[in-house]
Amino acid sequence: MPRNSLKTPFIVDLPKTGFVPWNLAETWEPEQWLTKLFGLYKAPVIIQSRGNQVYSIGMLWAIIQIRSRAILLTGVGIFCSGLVHADPQNYIQILYDTSAPTITELKSDFGYAVYIHADGKRILLDTGTDPDVMEHNLTTAGVDVNELDMVVVSHNHYDHAGGLKRIRTLNPDVPVYLPPNQAFAVDGEIIEDHLQVTPNILIVRGRTDAPTAGISDDLSVVLRSRSGPYVLSTCSHSGVEQIVARAAKLTGEQVYYFSGGARLVNRPAGDTRLVAEALQKHQVQVVSPSHCSLSHRVDRKFREILGEAVVSSQLGKKIEILLAQ
Repeated sequence: MPRNSLKTPFIVDLPKTGFVPWNLAETWEPEQWLTKLFGLYKAPVIIQSRGNQVYSIGMLWAIIQIRSRAILLTGVGIFCSGLVHADPQNYIQILYDTSAPTITELKSDFGYAVYIHADGKRILLDTGTDPDVMEHNLTTAGVDVNELDMVVVSHNHYDHAGGLKRIRTLNPDVPVYLPPNQAFAVDGEIIEDHLQVTPNILIVRGRTDAPTAGISDDLSVVLRSRSGPYVLSTCSHSGVEQIVARAAKLTGEQVYYFSGGARLVNRPAGDTRLVAEALQKHQVQVVSPSHCSLSHRVDRKFREILGEAVVSSQLGKKIEILLAQ
């Protein structure tokens, strides 16, 4: 079945962190939930626990949740041949934002940063506003700055580059990747077009001839997953549609997931509609607005146009990803 005929994602919230095994003939601990599949439901399915783990199951059938102390299932293999689980070693986690934290000790603040742990790389995309808050949240989340493989800064606004100098002080050897035509507090390597970090990770430059807030160039990170590319943008100064289209062109795949801001909080409702319609046009299956697009008004308009494709963005929330290869 072509991807463009898929339904919107089916989201299931579980009350506690669990896991979805390859083999459903499993004995489960108390309070964990089991997912069994039957009946045709051709849509991406996301199993999301309140313990902040997200499991992308892909093309599955309808699901039933079964709660039990010990469950042994047999004879269901024919229904489960397509079952996959996300890899806990590959995930993204927002570590700087104004959204309510999923980890109590994290500090909310205006600004943005995303930690990416994928393909054996530890990457920080943007560095928030306040260096102290950035350092605190990294430490609280268990991220060792000295183990970062690289820092990517999308653009030089204070709420994205505020902690950059602190990160470089804590880890003087960490490579820093920057967009062109902007001044920063530290030196770094300029991304003129795109950089293939690993087979599944790209840093991509966006460019527009109609600058917003003085910015015409920015960087995003693209992760290739089995569901399709995950696009991690920040403020999307070069334009959401351009960013998504470029990710699709570079990967040769239709974008599956978009996360980030689009400078919509204080913009007219018509601008929000245009962004939502651009995501709809490109058939993005999961949309997670954050940072400068994090408001009830934006959320309502996105849900009006994109429906269940819209999922909440929260500080500290982990999104686990099954990489493409």
